[in-house]
Amino acid sequence: MQKRMYLSVAGGVALVLFTLFITANLAVTASSRAQQPPTFTGDAAADFSSTNAIVFEDRVDPGDVALPAQFPTDTISGFDIRALYMLYDADNDTMYVGIDCFTICGDTDGDGDPGGTGEILAGLGGTDEADFGPGESFGLLIDTDNDYVDASGGTSASGDFDVVIGVNEDGTVATIGAFNYVGAINEQLLFDTWTDQLPNTVTLYASPSSDAPDLEFSIANFSSLPGFPADQPPLTFQIALGMGSTADDGIGEDFMPGFLAVSPPGTPESPLPTPTNTPTITPTVTVTPTLPPPTQVPTTGVNLLESGNWNMVEAVDSQENLQTQESAAHIGPSRLIIPAIGLDTAVADRGWHAEETGNGLQISAWDDVLDAAGWHKNSALPGRQGNVVISGHNNVYGAVFRDLYLLQPGQTIYIDYGKVQYEYAVASVAINEEADASLAQKAENAAYIQQTDDARLTLITCWPWYGDSHRVFVVANLVSVKMSLAHESP
Repeated sequence: MQKRMYLSVAGGVALVLFTLFITANLAVTASSRAQQPPTFTGDAAADFSSTNAIVFEDRVDPGDVALPAQFPTDTISGFDIRALYMLYDADNDTMYVGIDCFTICGDTDGDGDPGGTGEILAGLGGTDEADFGPGESFGLLIDTDNDYVDASGGTSASGDFDVVIGVNEDGTVATIGAFNYVGAINEQLLFDTWTDQLPNTVTLYASPSSDAPDLEFSIANFSSLPGFPADQPPLTFQIALGMGSTADDGIGEDFMPGFLAVSPPGTPESPLPTPTNTPTITPTVTVTPTLPPPTQVPTTGVNLLESGNWNMVEAVDSQENLQTQESAAHIGPSRLIIPAIGLDTAVADRGWHAEETGNGLQISAWDDVLDAAGWHKNSALPGRQGNVVISGHNNVYGAVFRDLYLLQPGQTIYIDYGKVQYEYAVASVAINEEADASLAQKAENAAYIQQTDDARLTLITCWPWYGDSHRVFVVANLVSVKMSLAHESP
């Protein structure tokens, strides 16, 4: 009887606006044993179709992984994950894992050849290595002691993930294994976050190919992974999955998004009754704030004509501010660098709050960010499909975007997110009326903060320096990605 459990991660994204990764609280019990392990063929969806597998569906359609503009619009990178499958065989203490990609897993440039670099990628200076070779990586993180708390939930992160399973950027599929993990969430593509190899045997079915496009592997002695209490069945843990490359020159990575809390019912002491249909699991999600984000363009300046005691605020010490921001609970990008205007500033997370109007109506209003740029929490993250929106003041509180209007198409913008630096090229600069604008103009301005199908960056501030009657909109396109352990200025 089929007892497959589906968890739609794509559906979770609509509810959870602030999270960067997928975590699942899994309870693996003797009562949910498979009748038999899956037979691996390289097709994860088929191989896990009639088992007790738990399925994490990332997306129904491709689009998580951004590609440079030189690629045809229908190109799908082999880092774009469709779903993750997990099945635990309690009798043999073996965890079976399937990673289902939209195309051949590890085919960086989506040309149908996971072992060769296509013409477009080669022209950009990137490589597509065979067998997840140098630069390419996939990592399944496991928090075995359940001590990770997502910072976006309003509390500081505590604890971290303990084990990573997969191939790091310095190996190949021949070196697949389980390792102690010392990095933060979404840093499993960096070599130095993988430390000592664990004795658990990890067996890969095959290197992905056109005949066997998915990644399938088993993890022996699963309950012996460090962090699992020796006397605590059922096993419970959290997971996070990532796949990408440090050598693909502009192609993005995929980290399964959203936040889900999943607790399959049943314990060895109180086994599940035989189900009559496929169980439905409803994730419990807490979202703060409860109001939807504001739709208007943020007010990022002040009318100086009404501020007689105002004095020009010098730009903040960005390095000191950067350290302050990185020490706090923080889920978005941490640093913004624009060499053309001499800007190097920290980036804080910018959310919103409830306000009550004079007639008692409750509305959403943007939070203010002082002495830093503010990443809109409901916008995309660097390297992902969508619109990364960052706003900042032009004449008060550090005036970090004071010279934003001076940018020209083609100039470079850098964003640090985690230990990855994303390079964008300015595509357009617009100065639009806002204070006395028509409804049509205000709608056009508001469109700049909406999500998009490409991988872009939008910077917003006020203009001119002595007021806030207009808005500056800088739109830039992603051109390259650089993974680095050091925050170095370009």
